Amino acid sequence: MFPRFRRTGNRIAVSIVASVRRGEWVQQEHLWSLGTLSLEPSLAERHAFWTRAAQVLGHYTKAERASVVTVLAARVPPPDAEEMAAEEARIAREQAQRVVEAQAQRLTQEAQRWEEAARQHRAVVAGLQQQIAEQERAAAEAEVKAQAVRGQLAQLKGTEE
Repeated sequence: MFPRFRRTGNRIAVSIVASVRRGEWVQQEHLWSLGTLSLEPSLAERHAFWTRAAQVLGHYTKAERASVVTVLAARVPPPDAEEMAAEEARIAREQAQRVVEAQAQRLTQEAQRWEEAARQHRAVVAGLQQQIAEQERAAAEAEVKAQAVRGQLAQLKGTEE
């Protein structure tokens, strides 16, 4: 039993095969597929690959596993704890950044809504101030006319006496 690596385009397909004698011929019998990897696998790809490999190799004896793992590790280095910790920290930073960016966007939109509401309220206040000024002018004009009428009334009363 051994791993077989086959390049297909820009990926490598990895299988577990066994040599089987059929009559006079020795043939490879496909046992398991471990999936495909890019030519330069990322940490996430390597992690997924080794997770799948552990599941598949769990069916075999320790000696069989050891021979396959040695060959696999030479081609696809398993991620170590330090790499995984760094990757988890990077992912956590990216997630935190996305959360902060979303919160900033939400708060910016909220600020814009409040600014628009304030602008509309300022427009209402300006309109009311204009109405107040017009009404105060009309009241002043009415008071001037009322004084004139009171003056005429006083003259009429004075002429009656």
